[in-house]
Amino acid sequence: MRTRIPAPLLLGLALVAPGAAGEVVYDNTANPTGSNGILGGNEWADDLHLTKGGEVDRITFGFLSNGSSQATIRLYANDATDSTLPVSGAALHTEVVSIPGGGASGLKVVDLAAPVTVPAHLWVSIQFDTNSGGTPLANPPTVGSSHSDRSVHVASGFVFDWGANFRFAVRVKDPAPPWTDLGHALAGTAGSPSLVATGSLVAGTNVTFALSQARPNATAHLILGASQANLLFFGGILVPTPTAIFAVPVDGAGALTLGATTPPALPSGVPFVAQIWIEDPLGPAGFAASNGVSATTP
Repeated sequence: MRTRIPAPLLLGLALVAPGAAGEVVYDNTANPTGSNGILGGNEWADDLHLTKGGEVDRITFGFLSNGSSQATIRLYANDATDSTLPVSGAALHTEVVSIPGGGASGLKVVDLAAPVTVPAHLWVSIQFDTNSGGTPLANPPTVGSSHSDRSVHVASGFVFDWGANFRFAVRVKDPAPPWTDLGHALAGTAGSPSLVATGSLVAGTNVTFALSQARPNATAHLILGASQANLLFFGGILVPTPTAIFAVPVDGAGALTLGATTPPALPSGVPFVAQIWIEDPLGPAGFAASNGVSATTP
């Protein structure tokens, strides 16, 4: 269950509804030109300048199915100049995805089966399973840039076809999470509740607290602080020195997901400690508790 927490700040950390854990590094979906490219069953590539390289975990593309039901997305490194065709770069990834059939059109969001490490200069190609499938064109990108030098893969290789760019967007994962598991879970109805925190604490990025193995439909209390207390508490160990406490509901599966956004002005070296306590009659004193987690802003 995902829950929106009220807006107060804790040490500059605003708690909000959870969002996608990543950063859009190229986006050309917002300004369609009104023109469409029918790709004739061929592979077409577009030259993208991302704001940075990283581990791509999501690709978005515009589509016009016109009877197509599948599209193949391929990623190539562009490790040379803008005038070099994508066949010169390393083939990084291929993924086949389904699209709505008939005459459907829109944007298709593809969460890759596994993140793919890419450079900041990238070719992304698309190929539909029929001659009539296509993609709308757009310009200019709102994030990143492109030189309007898309190309088509024919029998002899890739050939330039200058013009407006395809409706693509690329997202990279947040950096590896810095969170440490501090232990001290206290068992209840479903055993020991587990708290996993993800997110880099880099300014403007998302942090997620995911609780599992809690008593279904119970009331839980997210406790946040700036240091460890490790105090005896209701038969267990209270890990954070409490600065803020939020009461939040656990869902019927004994799970709970909370989101946070690290604000831009937060300085380096700020510690965060979190733990969730759950009202549970099978706990030693009417409560169960998750493990504590901690991280420090980079």
